[in-house]
Amino acid sequence: MKIRFAHLSDCHLGAWRNEILNQMGYDAFTQTITNIIEENVDFVIISGDLFDISNPKVDVLDLAVRELKKLHDKNIPVYGIMGSHDFSPSDNSM
Repeated sequence: MKIRFAHLSDCHLGAWRNEILNQMGYDAFTQTITNIIEENVDFVIISGDLFDISNPKVDVLDLAVRELKKLHDKNIPVYGIMGSHDFSPSDNSM
């Protein structure tokens, strides 16, 4: 039995002050989700730092949720591991 999975790491969505650079990151993430669906993988692993900060802006969070929902709608499980940018020691993490 062959298992096919996608591995994402260090996406750092919303990391840039320059909106053009942010948009490039968003476009890359969106295209990656499209590719994952086209490749019909069995599951996805996100091994940390999906966002650049532990409390991302609403528009950044909305983009991530919208794209990850596409995987959910195709019954592709997503397993996430918190990275250093996903966690806040002050209990303010998503």
